[in-house]
Amino acid sequence: MSDTRPVILIDLGSIYWACWHSTANEAVSEAHDRTIAAIQKLASGYDLVAVCCDSPRNFRKELDPAYKANRPPRDSAAYVELARTKASLETRGFLLWEADGYEADDILAGACRSAVKAGHDVVIASSDKDLAQLVQFGVTWLSPKTGESRDRDGVRAKFGVWPEQMRDYLAIVGDSTDNVRGVRGVGPKIAAKLLGDFVTIEQLMSAVVHAPRTVGTPAVVAALTEAIEWLPLTVKLVSLKYDAPIEWGEIYETRKLENPVHDQIIEANDAGDLDFEDQSFKTERPAANDHEVSRAAEVEAAGNDGAAIEVAQAQLLVAPNWEMGLEPTSLGAAFKLARGLYDSGLYAKFKNPAAIWAVIIRGRELGLGALTALDCFNVVEGKPCPGAHFLIARAKRHPDCEYLEFVQGNGNAAVWRGKARGREQIMLTYTIDQARAAGMIKPGSAWDKRPEEMLRKSCGVQLSRILFPGALEGLYAAEEMGAA
Repeated sequence: MSDTRPVILIDLGSIYWACWHSTANEAVSEAHDRTIAAIQKLASGYDLVAVCCDSPRNFRKELDPAYKANRPPRDSAAYVELARTKASLETRGFLLWEADGYEADDILAGACRSAVKAGHDVVIASSDKDLAQLVQFGVTWLSPKTGESRDRDGVRAKFGVWPEQMRDYLAIVGDSTDNVRGVRGVGPKIAAKLLGDFVTIEQLMSAVVHAPRTVGTPAVVAALTEAIEWLPLTVKLVSLKYDAPIEWGEIYETRKLENPVHDQIIEANDAGDLDFEDQSFKTERPAANDHEVSRAAEVEAAGNDGAAIEVAQAQLLVAPNWEMGLEPTSLGAAFKLARGLYDSGLYAKFKNPAAIWAVIIRGRELGLGALTALDCFNVVEGKPCPGAHFLIARAKRHPDCEYLEFVQGNGNAAVWRGKARGREQIMLTYTIDQARAAGMIKPGSAWDKRPEEMLRKSCGVQLSRILFPGALEGLYAAEEMGAA
């Protein structure tokens, strides 16, 4: 029988540094005490808990030395207290995961993927918006400060994009906290609109190059054009890595609890009034002793491997491979999502979870999020078929499309015209007699009830296929197959 207990993954840095800054005028031990209390409170009620930690060295600094370089050096005592906090957590039986070269975000990403693959529901406890990328069916993002939990709809309500678009959203808007460059003058609302129109940053930047008039205002196009050279680096900086060398099976192990000595822990409910945004100011603390200074120097040195930086910079010369990771992140996770959606009763047009799963995978090949694919596709004669508007929209976004538009129509015929770059204009007429000869018109069908609409859609798709066959990728619209 599979283990269905929920998993909570906790971002240590998100909590510890908030505690450190909030106790600036108190003894250094307060940060340790409040962090322990906050994590104990978060973990209460969970059997499967892992605390994910930053490595002193991380690959993002090696990719871009400017990454987080805007932050003043932290007090040496802070790192000493952080080390003591980790030791105290282990003493209390908490599992800590850390891997050289990876940030806690990456540890969380890999652990979340393993948990979902193993069939667990997952809670991500962190204030870091980068981790909204991980939210999917069965995965929620929890704010340690407010206790607010966000699912897929919650992420979209907050940022205007779906979780699988968060990487692209963050690449466009940037992150001043981490000194990650964003596109000049393109804020959250415009970024959300761009991704609503183009789905992925790859398709957006392709349109900027090949069909800029479809993107937006001249100012937005100019800013995106300016960003083409350096945007691939920003995408790498905001992308989560899933390959941190952690042992997933450790989360099931029973750890021995020890009784800590000399640690006075505050009550969990006293840890709530904290600022969980990672402020990058230097706090005033008592002077560190020689041992603390030495420890801080070791930590600082660990993050400055000049040879690694040179290698990383050389790698930046490689042309970027724009690709969007599958969300859900595996076929198994996609099927779990499909089963849950089928059980919800909201997708009754699909006869079983396997049909939903097939449509999710087919949609993913076209760059669609799971729910968008389900909204766009129907199953007709055993095949997933998208709606006509979806295929026409893809054709209009083809880089060679100069125009593709409806001219006129009625219940007897529809006329469209279109032009591909370097070719003559084509006009196409599709008649009700042609539809009847193809066996489309059946009593009670959409063709029978709304012939004008169905002619308009079918004619548009057929002209799209003639002018831009690559955009349609061999797909036929549900309307062409006789479905509404």
